[in-house]
Amino acid sequence: MSACPLCHSAAELLAENAVSVTSESKTLPAPSKLHLCGHCGHLFTTVDFDFDRYYAESYDSTLTDDGMDEIVSTTDGKVIYRTDFDFGLFHDKVLANAPRDARIFELGAGRGRILSRLGKAGFTNLSAFELGKRYREPLSALIGETNVFIGERPAGREFDVLASFFVLEHDTDPCASLAYLRSVAAPGATLYLMVPNFVSNAVDLACADHVHHFSARTFAAIVEAAGFSIREIDEQSSIGALIVVARNDGATPRELQP
Repeated sequence: MSACPLCHSAAELLAENAVSVTSESKTLPAPSKLHLCGHCGHLFTTVDFDFDRYYAESYDSTLTDDGMDEIVSTTDGKVIYRTDFDFGLFHDKVLANAPRDARIFELGAGRGRILSRLGKAGFTNLSAFELGKRYREPLSALIGETNVFIGERPAGREFDVLASFFVLEHDTDPCASLAYLRSVAAPGATLYLMVPNFVSNAVDLACADHVHHFSARTFAAIVEAAGFSIREIDEQSSIGALIVVARNDGATPRELQP
């Protein structure tokens, strides 16, 4: 029986898929298993596969601001590009009143589609982390090589805004990543996160590289456990996605207990 990666309680096997398909519509050379935690209710997927190496060497986040993008539907019926939509929500919820020299850090920046928009909006103090070396050049072109961190997260810095867009569902240890973000969050810093919401997006459960399937309740629980104070949980603005806005108000981080 598998243990829940969030609270470490025993989890029940719900389904097993002989063919594991990723969010890139690629197959993995191992079956995937869907589990449900009997304590905290978290849904998660396990695959006997080295995801750290996969993201460092194989996975390719191809979306860019001025090139390849995705089309998304919105709650008002409009069809727009994902970067326009995602950045628009980020701007309205966090950036509208932020100073242009705010220290902004993106965890899992890909090829920099959000960072590009931040630069165009006049923000000048931008940093980013990614796993794959393929991202160093495009990110460096946007924010400067000294502000790009590949494979090793920056330490000894403080940021005023910390953001992540559709990354933590891939993360084998999202609690550790949130703890890291808390460690580099300046007092009063704002945290902005987007992840799929399996409650309104059942396809999320079929993505083998989405090793976590979040609901608002489970996601808010780990954000708060990391020491952030929830300011907003939005399940409506982005179809099939969940947005959490939180703040570093100085709360003491804690572990989720079984």
